[in-house]
Amino acid sequence: MYYNEGDVVYADILYMRHKGKKTERPTIIILEEKKETIIIAPISHKFKAGTYHLPLISPEEIVGKKLKYKVSFILIEETQEIERKFLRKKTQRRLKTSKFRQVLIFVRDAESIGKLKRLKGKSVFS
Repeated sequence: MYYNEGDVVYADILYMRHKGKKTERPTIIILEEKKETIIIAPISHKFKAGTYHLPLISPEEIVGKKLKYKVSFILIEETQEIERKFLRKKTQRRLKTSKFRQVLIFVRDAESIGKLKRLKGKSVFS
């Protein structure tokens, strides 16, 4: 399935939970698709060798069917800078802080024009 820039997919709530004050994580947003699909997602799941995978459910897919994409950009909070120690070495070499800031600006703009849907009335930054 092809995703357009800014498309929103919903994560299975069981995979979005984590311990602590926040009981739910933000929705996951598809940013672009070229050679690889790039998305932003919270750092909450660490699987084999530091690779992050979250099962995603597209609104266009049949309920219950899940897709997996590699997480390249990780958004925690609007004001929090990306920490390189959370990323794989290969990703560290090709990811620049300026690019990450551009992603944050894109998300803010998309949300302000109503392109992003919210999970239970919360902002993707809450």
